Amino acid sequence: MHGYYRVVYLLVLGVLLHSCNERGGDAIISGSITNASEDSIFLQTERIHYKFANPELIRAEIDHEGQFSFSISTDSAYTAMLIYRDGEYPVYISPGRKTMLSINEAHFPNRVQASGFGASFYNSYNTYLEELTAADRHLRNERARFIRAEENNYLNTQRLRVQLAKEYLADTPFAFIISKNIGEYLVARLEEIRIKKGNEGFNKDLARRSVLNEALFLDFFSYKSLRSQRAGIRDFAHHWIQTFGIENRIKNDNDVELIAGSWIRTAGDEVRNLKIGLLEYIDDQDALTHAAMYLIAEEIGDYDFQAGLALKDEFNSLLQLRLEYHQFVTTLSYEVSQTQPGNPAVDFSIANQFGETVNLKDFRGKYVVLDFWASWCVPCIEEMPYLEEIYDTFDRSDLEIVSLSLEESRELWDQALERFPKPWVQLYDNAAFEQETFQAYRAGGIPYYVLIGRDGTIIRNNDFRPSGNLHEILDDLLYSDYDHTYAGGR
Repeated sequence: MHGYYRVVYLLVLGVLLHSCNERGGDAIISGSITNASEDSIFLQTERIHYKFANPELIRAEIDHEGQFSFSISTDSAYTAMLIYRDGEYPVYISPGRKTMLSINEAHFPNRVQASGFGASFYNSYNTYLEELTAADRHLRNERARFIRAEENNYLNTQRLRVQLAKEYLADTPFAFIISKNIGEYLVARLEEIRIKKGNEGFNKDLARRSVLNEALFLDFFSYKSLRSQRAGIRDFAHHWIQTFGIENRIKNDNDVELIAGSWIRTAGDEVRNLKIGLLEYIDDQDALTHAAMYLIAEEIGDYDFQAGLALKDEFNSLLQLRLEYHQFVTTLSYEVSQTQPGNPAVDFSIANQFGETVNLKDFRGKYVVLDFWASWCVPCIEEMPYLEEIYDTFDRSDLEIVSLSLEESRELWDQALERFPKPWVQLYDNAAFEQETFQAYRAGGIPYYVLIGRDGTIIRNNDFRPSGNLHEILDDLLYSDYDHTYAGGR
């Protein structure tokens, strides 16, 4: 080989080898946090289900100078979320690549400065966040008028959010946010139908078809899009069923005020059929499997357990096309089955506000209402006066209420007890939504209530509310107890 070309060849080969070596090995995400008040920061990878699958968290320690570093072994590139305090920030992880992030705690997740691999992606995302801040401020103002059915620009602002994501993120690893914003816009369109469906001259059937056509045009039902949504197909399906007026019909037919969300259980098959009907609009097999998994998991974990099992059997062959989905739904089914009525209640040993350890067995011989709550949960707080009324109505020999807080910190819990002082048992173990008992019940959201019998078995699992049917349920139980006692004593 001619000397000149040999030199060029060796130089090119060296560059290629250097590039290959650089791209091999661990991905590194490191950085610093100004005025860090926490000792840990986390990377959260995508999970199968937003509610019923535990997040996979990678922890990095923050040292006394605010420095942190993640070393991730991976064969392929992917995005994850950097979690610090109450904020999250997307990061792009690629084999052998190093990214440095400079964070100011007071502004996170805004104003993050990036250097190294992907710096241009992060600059685009930061610009997107800056533009989004003004749009979201306007969105909040417009939503109040939107809910009241007044003239508003709520949907236009939702469209603006989609456009901003396209403008700044289309050519970055964070393009999934475009699909996420599209999903939120379509949900807003479904909300509009629910708000307007009683208006004279408003054709809700035509409006629904319009939303579906736009969803298809925007590729909402694709696998990539459904994975990008906060909750898969769940939010779209939930607002879809609300456009049919089922809740108002049930209220009018029964002349009763329904417990929040109970109409979905009452409507049963009608609601399930409407949700499952959405699968007809999904052509891609991966997307269809993903959507089916979400709808089945929601039915098993939140609504009718037996109906969920029937759906699981109906779509079993589809689920088996993605073994991780099939395994997830099978495991969820088993775990939920363990906390169905008739099973022993999940035991616990948790400290109260005085530092005393409280066990479930301490209440044997009484009915127990187990209440999972947090002070930031508005429905939880709205139920408190009704819970207090029930506590005052029934004797302590018959009933005890045990509230288990899912606050993020002990300090917030102490503040919550000062704001909402309640005389019954209050427990906290500093685990938030990872709280062991809460997880054992496969509870996805709060408020979440469990009614436990005198013998420690589960009587009802989250199908009652203090503001609704709990008082009647307890009356019937106590009447039955005392009637049998009296009959036995004759």
